Amino acid sequence: MDGLNSMTIFWILFAIAVIIFAFKGIYQVPQSKVFLVERLGKYHKTLQSGVNFIIPFVDSIRTINPPIDISEQQLSILAQSVTSADNVRIKLDIQAFYRITDAAHFTYRIEDGRKAVQTTIDATVRALVGRRTLDQLNADRLQLASEIAEEVRNTSKEWGVSMNRVEITDVQVLDLEFADTMRKQATAERDKRSTIINAEASAQNIRLQAEAEAQAIRMTADAELYKEQKRAEAIRVIAEAQAWALSKKGATLDNDGAKFAQQSEILQGQVDALQSIGNSQSSKLIIIPTDLVQSVSTLGNLFKK
Repeated sequence: MDGLNSMTIFWILFAIAVIIFAFKGIYQVPQSKVFLVERLGKYHKTLQSGVNFIIPFVDSIRTINPPIDISEQQLSILAQSVTSADNVRIKLDIQAFYRITDAAHFTYRIEDGRKAVQTTIDATVRALVGRRTLDQLNADRLQLASEIAEEVRNTSKEWGVSMNRVEITDVQVLDLEFADTMRKQATAERDKRSTIINAEASAQNIRLQAEAEAQAIRMTADAELYKEQKRAEAIRVIAEAQAWALSKKGATLDNDGAKFAQQSEILQGQVDALQSIGNSQSSKLIIIPTDLVQSVSTLGNLFKK
């Protein structure tokens, strides 16, 4: 009975030890976080987010406060005073965005990775800004930010850090006298651009008006040309019709009654002429040609036939 009790107690204690061992060997890592495992004091592996297994009492989790976050992080470097190539003191506000790509390198190769990244950005900004004048800095702000990110990326790669981008959010001139000169220069530049824009708008307006007038003249000339062409076509059609009528009349005169029609037409013209002369108030004396009398007589004979 005592032996049975001892065996029961043994198995109970063994089961409890297994449960504790299993419980100690299961480790859950939050999302976007990683933990470093040290085996007997030496780095062994990196635990990713989710459920992980370690060997209790052999492996230990390196405690880091705060835990290593592998999501993109923002580092603000505010009110950094630098001097440009033309000896102007300026203040830059910089935002850097980076990710930790290798937690082991970030922890074991550098004492304070975040401070190292910030120090590298600070030194890089001073070096690159010192090569530029203030005007170049304002004009090439995006290019400067890209160069800063590239320089820091090359340096921080061995620390397990990937510098994604750098943004220069603000540039302030600390020299008040120079800042006032810049404001006046900016105002003069704006006035100059406004004058140029107004002059270009006026020139454009004049050019458009001239083009509109030229277009109107061209359209009027085209209309006149069209009218003249139609008028010429009408005259041509009338002339063709008259020629056709004369040709028909000539063909008719070649028939049997052509002589009678011809003489009738001539006689009718002479009679109309005499009537016109007789109706004139200034006519006192009418002389009838003898051939007209003869023509009337001949016409009468023709009618008799």
